[in-house]
Amino acid sequence: MRLCAALQHVHTRGFVHNDIKPANISLPNGELGLAKLGGFRLVERLGADAPGLIGTPRYMSPEQAQGLPRGAASDVWGLGVVLYECVVGRALFGEGRLLLSLLQAI
Repeated sequence: MRLCAALQHVHTRGFVHNDIKPANISLPNGELGLAKLGGFRLVERLGADAPGLIGTPRYMSPEQAQGLPRGAASDVWGLGVVLYECVVGRALFGEGRLLLSLLQAI
């Protein structure tokens, strides 16, 4: 719940994280939080001046994988992939896929 609240806090201020993955989720003092704040971007700035692929391919949303504009839904997708892995114990699209194969699966 705390992680969802942190994302909501970021999103209501017009930012997206762009790289939700286990390595960017911290556990200081036993409470979940977001790390790697350098990935945050204002939604308005995610236009033509932003590189097409931002994030970690395994956790990219479909729009990220296509190099399309990203928003809060992209972060929610990444969080969903992380939660899936926590519950199921394996990668959503399989381990060890080549980048193109992984992006096509997404």
